[in-house]
Amino acid sequence: MLKGYENKKIYIQLSKKFNLSFDILIYIYNMVQQSYLNDEDIRRLFYKNIMIFNLMDYKEWPMLSLPASLLEDKIEEKNPNAFRSFPSLKDDIFKHRLPDNKGLEWVIKSYPTTIYNRMKTYINILGEENYLFQKEHVEGGFITYEADNNRKLKYLNKEPFDEILLDYNNYLEWKDTGHNNAWTLYLDQYGQPSFI
Repeated sequence: MLKGYENKKIYIQLSKKFNLSFDILIYIYNMVQQSYLNDEDIRRLFYKNIMIFNLMDYKEWPMLSLPASLLEDKIEEKNPNAFRSFPSLKDDIFKHRLPDNKGLEWVIKSYPTTIYNRMKTYINILGEENYLFQKEHVEGGFITYEADNNRKLKYLNKEPFDEILLDYNNYLEWKDTGHNNAWTLYLDQYGQPSFI
């Protein structure tokens, strides 16, 4: 049975147990659904604000502070009448700071940060063919084949980003030449890279 039907079944059982009219049952159901939707909207706004804080250089605006806003939200949970000097992350605080009809997608495209560039580099490396290999030792030598995603992820997670970027840029520089094999990496079972 679907989740919505289970919930409706529970409300019908409650109305039968307490002899509630159908109108009251619908009112209670709509109230609970509206409360759920409001909580979802607050949660969505909270995470949107966190992401925009991290993507934009909010240090340009001294009236915005992520740690202060988080702290005041926590204080407000305990004391709803507490004075706020920073905007709540549960409100759309960036609405008037973004162009009309622009949202999080626009911020991601317009403010490429180090996090954005790092993730873009990782995605490019994961999709790059003939760059990351693994060796399998056999009698008289070894055979090489494309590294599996598990080894690639170990490599990306364990190695310093500066080294990853340097190796990848060297590979891209020599990619379409006869010397590109000199810049391919071989990953061991722990994701440690090595050249031939």
